[in-house]
Amino acid sequence: MDIRLFRSLALRPVVALVGLAALAFAPDSSAQIDTRNWFRLNFDVFGNSRSVDVLNDATDDKLTVAPSGSFTGQYWRFEQTDRVNYYRLSCRWQGIDRVLSAQANGLATLVARSSDPAQYWKIAANQYVSGAYVLSNYAAGGNFVLKARDVAPERYRLELVPLRNNPNRALRFTSLGLIDPASITQVGQGCATNTGTLLLGPVATNLPWIGETMIGQMRNVPTGSSSFLLVGLRRPLPLDLGFLGATGCTLYVDSVADFPLPIRMNISRWTLDIPNEDRLIGAQVLVQGVALFGSQVRTSNAAELTFGAR
Repeated sequence: MDIRLFRSLALRPVVALVGLAALAFAPDSSAQIDTRNWFRLNFDVFGNSRSVDVLNDATDDKLTVAPSGSFTGQYWRFEQTDRVNYYRLSCRWQGIDRVLSAQANGLATLVARSSDPAQYWKIAANQYVSGAYVLSNYAAGGNFVLKARDVAPERYRLELVPLRNNPNRALRFTSLGLIDPASITQVGQGCATNTGTLLLGPVATNLPWIGETMIGQMRNVPTGSSSFLLVGLRRPLPLDLGFLGATGCTLYVDSVADFPLPIRMNISRWTLDIPNEDRLIGAQVLVQGVALFGSQVRTSNAAELTFGAR
């Protein structure tokens, strides 16, 4: 079987792979934070039992302090702005188009993203509480910091107040993991050979991080065969290769580019050098292995690679 047959099955050629540190909080004089991570925001007055959250009401723009949990309103990201050491804050629930802002009355709410300086926040060490931090606002000035105020039993709001020695002004940031994690998802199944089922996957815990080299392998490659790695996109519908005499074998990859692989002890290893380009973050490609021996063709499962950053 000629690998060129698989090229002819592709609908279009692959031109390029399109579009990667847990805090990772850096408690130094610059008071910088890792913008690649989600964070939970906790005031010392509550410990870890309550976290900054978005009140679920008719407007979904009011901030509160709610019991900590796996709620997307408690997942916050920091985005570097054009002002040094100032960040925009947004939560996973509302997305990056709604950001934390200081209102004229001092309340902190979510508003539509813009260039308003009231949306720029700075992290600084809390001069009264060791290991804690404060959030100040560019428009309000560095002497005003974010505070959790109780307005009724079990009801809170966030507002800017003068900096003082008070645990309801002392913030801590807990990493909740990467915003853009790399991942590998198995697609379909490999077909049987005289050495076992063709299995494609990563070596050890390799994942597709930008700026790094991912190592994968295909196992149970028949002795005396030639093996290839197909790279492309997921086919709208898997193609049953029974018409080629490959009963139980399926082609999952569309837009195929192929790369010959070495074989050693019935294992073919492959490497993927991933450029360190942010535009690749979140992009996905499909890879699948093929073994050709004589007039026979066998395919592995496919693996969907999602590029991430760390």
